[in-house]
Amino acid sequence: MEKSIKIIIILSIPIIIITIAVVGLLAPSAFEEQCKQKASEILNNLYALEGNKENFRTSYENGTISNRSQEELQKLDMILNNCPGLKSMSTKQLGHDVSFLHL
Repeated sequence: MEKSIKIIIILSIPIIIITIAVVGLLAPSAFEEQCKQKASEILNNLYALEGNKENFRTSYENGTISNRSQEELQKLDMILNNCPGLKSMSTKQLGHDVSFLHL
């Protein structure tokens, strides 16, 4: 009985190590993908709140965005600060152009 327990423990160690390695490798990309999705959601909300993308950009540049849009911009700022890689992503990678945002 003791011998079978030792064998199970010894065989479990590589499985645990491999699992930790896989999770460690995949976690950063999963976090980045979650950030991209959240930023995209917030940008879509901003565009909807101001009517469309062009209206939002015009309002943003003129400083006339609504209070609700300002709240959404604060959320977007938090996302961009927590996920600094988003700021350097291309429009194609992110799905949106955030270069005009002066957050």
